[in-house]
Amino acid sequence: MDISVLVVNLNNLEFTKDCVNDLMSQDCDFNLTIIDQNSSEEGTKEYFESLPENIEFIKNERNVPLNHLWNWFVIKSDTPYICLLNNDVRIAPNFLSSAIQVFQTEPTVGFVNHVSNNKDYQEWSNELEYKLIETPYRQGWDPIFRKECYNQLPNELSFFYGDDYVYSKLYSSDMKGAYILNSPMIHFERSTTVEKGGHRMVHSLVN
Repeated sequence: MDISVLVVNLNNLEFTKDCVNDLMSQDCDFNLTIIDQNSSEEGTKEYFESLPENIEFIKNERNVPLNHLWNWFVIKSDTPYICLLNNDVRIAPNFLSSAIQVFQTEPTVGFVNHVSNNKDYQEWSNELEYKLIETPYRQGWDPIFRKECYNQLPNELSFFYGDDYVYSKLYSSDMKGAYILNSPMIHFERSTTVEKGGHRMVHSLVN
């Protein structure tokens, strides 16, 4: 397999169910690890017990800092590409395969994002379309990157800034980013940066 995906849940079960359902509809093979951060939400235990055996599930006894989870996951994964996926997203069936296509087409691209919550990109297509980003930008959520480009996050770094740290290290290594346009996503708490055409309002995409 070419790509490994990490999803973290904390008392957010309905979002996680939708995210996992979308992942199960992907058009390529991948490794999936789900970590629950000791959720107390009703039905969580039963849901995770029902998951297929090929999904790696880990239940933490406490809320482990996200930095630590990211570092652990990248180290233990044996695939060339890594996806750190938020659980509050809806993704197209070619979310992962389109990212792999970009990496295979563009050897200088170290990471990709999918355009999200953008009124101009609401339909997915199998025809690959993307835009190279030459200069640093901020959209730290849901990155997919080459494992070789990842720099371990300092344990003491506040997790809120962890994604910015990952991106800054990728850019400092002379790697480029890319926005994938043909496989848009919905992120219920975030959106594509405004300068790239993003919009904070989600309701127009999901109603």
